[in-house]
Amino acid sequence: MTGYPQSNFRLGQPAADTLAERLQNVGFTVVRLPCAISIEFEDGCDAWLVAQDKQGCASVEKAWEEFQRINAVRRQALIGLRHHAVAQKVALDRSPDGEWATQLPVGTSSVNVGPPLTRLAVKHDAAEALHAFSKNQWGLKITKKLAGKFVRFDAPPAVEQPWRSEDESGTLFGPGLAMIDCTALQDDDTLKLPPDEVARKVLPYRDTPGQKLLEQLNVRIGRNRLGFDILHPGTADFRFSDGMDDLRVVPQGEQVARLIAEAGVEAAVERLFSEFEHLDRERGVALKLVKHLATRAGLTTMSLD
Repeated sequence: MTGYPQSNFRLGQPAADTLAERLQNVGFTVVRLPCAISIEFEDGCDAWLVAQDKQGCASVEKAWEEFQRINAVRRQALIGLRHHAVAQKVALDRSPDGEWATQLPVGTSSVNVGPPLTRLAVKHDAAEALHAFSKNQWGLKITKKLAGKFVRFDAPPAVEQPWRSEDESGTLFGPGLAMIDCTALQDDDTLKLPPDEVARKVLPYRDTPGQKLLEQLNVRIGRNRLGFDILHPGTADFRFSDGMDDLRVVPQGEQVARLIAEAGVEAAVERLFSEFEHLDRERGVALKLVKHLATRAGLTTMSLD
């Protein structure tokens, strides 16, 4: 159970049975596990584990009060989050798995309101939990004062920001893709600017030859192959068919600039596409050989399947 939010209390078997029955009687979903009971919070986005074993000696009342307090903190923090999202014109696509998609005027992201929020709810009241939770959320950072205001609401907002279709979304990123300067997004004031001004701040390369090359290469290789590594800003990775490695392209790098200078954007795209296809094909042959040799030697090659 390591890594999952869980109680510090341990219950004996009779106490665990009593707690489970009491929670089920008031509408909570309880799942019996071999060494614990799992209690789903009322929002349905996370669960709380209470261990049970022969040495468990905590009282049912203590475990009950602990769960009810954390459940209440989660409830009010999520109500506050939804009111704050409305104020920021952020649409939320709520999901019972706790991963809520978010749609801002300038892009989409997500927030995980499952275990990360529960761990904060264990230590804080609703306002403190919401404030701490928001610190790492794009476009949803909230001050302590506003958090205190929003968590006092008794219910979620009657009308929330609707999710826009692709046709309704802004044209900030155009028909292609964009290399984003994420440092500009750390300033929440950026998101309040007109789209053209936001574009100049977060998309400094959108009209460069390197950006055009990346867009065209993405079309040639296939949009489902492209990924970005946040630890290496300014790079783009195209995943090989085996799924075990990528071809890395640096749109604003010296190699790409040299290719474009020698032959132009379209020819540079074809050259990189040919290189990708060649490496992709040869990797496939090599990996099949490795798998064959490993099988003959009695070795397991699950990662190569």
